Amino acid sequence: MVDIVVADREAVRSLRLHPANREEVKALVDLDEQAVLDLFADTVEEVYEVKLDGVAACVMGVHAGAVSLMFAEWVDALPLSFFKKSREVVNELRQRYPELGGHIYCHNHFSLRWARFLGFKIDPAQPYGPKQELFHRFYTEVSSDVP
Repeated sequence: MVDIVVADREAVRSLRLHPANREEVKALVDLDEQAVLDLFADTVEEVYEVKLDGVAACVMGVHAGAVSLMFAEWVDALPLSFFKKSREVVNELRQRYPELGGHIYCHNHFSLRWARFLGFKIDPAQPYGPKQELFHRFYTEVSSDVP
């Protein structure tokens, strides 16, 4: 069963990042995992915790339309119900943020799969951030709805 709930700072801080997210963080900034989670918890306007059978699988945050998704280290596969529930949340977010998007590290296949399923447009990977590693920009257009 998939549940998506509003998360608090402690839910974010207690997440152990998936190796794909750890790699993504290293490609972007020189901060340790806990510092990244603290920064995330302190800067997002809205944050949600996705639970699979009652256990935290990821946190999803939004700040000024920029979407961040961080998976738990134990996640190897995601059920279709995760993607369907995510679609519901993204459609709700679209009511408050006409444009949603962000950047996904080119090797973060979990997040790329999520963005594709939800109908985000995904640009080819380009150098991004202070380290100029390859990231895909993903986004919705102002006039489009996530299917």
